[in-house]
Amino acid sequence: IISFPAAEGDSVTRGQVLVEIDNSESKTQLARAQAGLKEAQASLVEVARSVDSANAGVRTAEANKQFAEKTFARYKELYERRSASEQEFDEAQSRLKAATSELERARANVQTILSKNKQINARIDQAKAEIANTQVYSGYSKITSPVSGIVVKKFAEAGATAAPGSPLLSIEDNSRYRLEVAVEESHSRSIRVGGRVAQCFHPIAAKH
Repeated sequence: IISFPAAEGDSVTRGQVLVEIDNSESKTQLARAQAGLKEAQASLVEVARSVDSANAGVRTAEANKQFAEKTFARYKELYERRSASEQEFDEAQSRLKAATSELERARANVQTILSKNKQINARIDQAKAEIANTQVYSGYSKITSPVSGIVVKKFAEAGATAAPGSPLLSIEDNSRYRLEVAVEESHSRSIRVGGRVAQCFHPIAAKH
C-alpha cells in the first residue's frame, strides 16, 4: 500500500479514492506484453510477404511442371517412333521428375509458412489476453469507496502488503440509519410519518 490517507471517523463519498496500491509489477507486465504484441505483429507482416512469395514460387513450379510434362510427352512419342534417342527421352523424363519435386517443395514451403502464420496469430491472441488481464489488475491499484459514509475501522496502513480477501477498511453508510423507540400509548395519536421529534424516550435499538 503506497497511500492510505483515510482515517477512522472520516466522511467519504461514493467513488472517492481511499487506498492506492503499488502496481509497478503490473506496469512491467503490461510493457512486456505490449512489446510482445508489437513484435508478433511485425512478424506477421513479414510472414504475409513470405506467403505471397511462396505462392508465386508454387505458380512458377506448376508452370515448369506443365512445360516438362508436355516436353516429356512429345519426346516419348518421338522415342516410340524411333525419332528421338534414348538419351533425349531420359533427359526429358529427368526434367519432369525435377519439376515435380520442385513443385512439391514449393507447396510444402507454403504449408510451413502458413503454419508459422498460425503460430504468430496465437502469439498475438496470447499477448492481447495478457494485456487485457494486466489492465484489469492495474485497475485494482486504486480502491474507491462503494458508498458515501464514515470510515469506522482501518485494518491496514501505508507500507503494509495488501492481500486478496483481506479487508483494508470498513465504511458505514450513515444515510440509512433507523432508530427504534418505545412510545407511550397516550402519545401515539400525535405521531405522523414525516413529523419532527424534539426528544426521544426509552430508545430500544439503533439500526442501519
